[in-house]
Amino acid sequence: MAKASFDRSNNAKSTSSGITRRHSLKAFAGAAAALGIAVRSYPTRAGDLLPLRILGSGNGWAASEIVILAEEFGYFRKEGLKLDLVLLPAERLTVALEGGITDFVPNAHYIYFVNIKDKGLKGHQVVSTSPYSDPRLPSGGLFVRENSKIRGPEDLRDKTIGLTVLQFASAWFTLAYLEKAGLKRDDINLIAIPGPQHEQVLSSGDVDAVYTSGAVEASLRRRGGFRKLFTTTDIAGRRISAGSTIVRDDYARDKPDIVRRYVAAIGNTIEWANRNQEEIFHYAIKTGKVNAALAPFLYTPDGGGDYSVLRWPDHGLQNRDDVKFWIDVGERIGIVSRGKLAPEDIYTDQFNSFA
Repeated sequence: MAKASFDRSNNAKSTSSGITRRHSLKAFAGAAAALGIAVRSYPTRAGDLLPLRILGSGNGWAASEIVILAEEFGYFRKEGLKLDLVLLPAERLTVALEGGITDFVPNAHYIYFVNIKDKGLKGHQVVSTSPYSDPRLPSGGLFVRENSKIRGPEDLRDKTIGLTVLQFASAWFTLAYLEKAGLKRDDINLIAIPGPQHEQVLSSGDVDAVYTSGAVEASLRRRGGFRKLFTTTDIAGRRISAGSTIVRDDYARDKPDIVRRYVAAIGNTIEWANRNQEEIFHYAIKTGKVNAALAPFLYTPDGGGDYSVLRWPDHGLQNRDDVKFWIDVGERIGIVSRGKLAPEDIYTDQFNSFA
């Protein structure tokens, strides 16, 4: 079990920054009941709940499923917490974390954190909030047009690749793929393109390839006319945990009780989610979080709609070998010096009662 040297003081107060936009989410109890989901009623008054400033994605669902479910199904409330979803452009993630605009960054890839940890950010990843990266599931990847002459990493020399943020995991995954052919960052042209424009710039030929995921990946699979060069799971070649929630070390020292309660709520949400994968997506569609036509392609590679493979690490516990794998990838592609970071520098399960 990984440990970090946090002061276990009992300060459970939380403050709210005036520069954040508050997007508190309401519980959809009626929709949940229609799906046969048991939602407990808690006596805690709304005014007594402590806000969690959590970085969210633009649509409030993709890559944040467990966090949104924890709020809307009452798991945060059970711990005396409420979600204060901070919506920011992806490129501001690191600045928001360093500057205290947000306190929790869920679903952060380990390899992303390896890079910012190497650059000096003082924090740890405290609970798995990302589903397993599984070869049987869509996981993001590099796409070209169907008629492209690009067939493998060796064909990408001097080519232009679009991705959302140049310093995010998508860039490091792409470099890991190129490394198979001995190519490095200087051998290609990486450009930042907003996710919603990925399909457009690829179709028009403005870029030779795009690394994309989520709804855009689902759209490419559904529409056809595009070919996948690799997926994120190809890097490991096995099911692997890819990321978890980042918390700054100073926040964890000052508010360990809040971190423990957050971790407990996430663990309880995962326990339910791993038994009710299909219900999650019926709920997401019913509440307008996911486009009904894209949903099967969002979570199944062939659009078959079998969600049974989708799983999160039990109780949100993290795996040292998986974290070590991503550190090793970071060393190979040159974003961290060899031997500089150990898994314990990246993650801790000390706030998880199941550790």
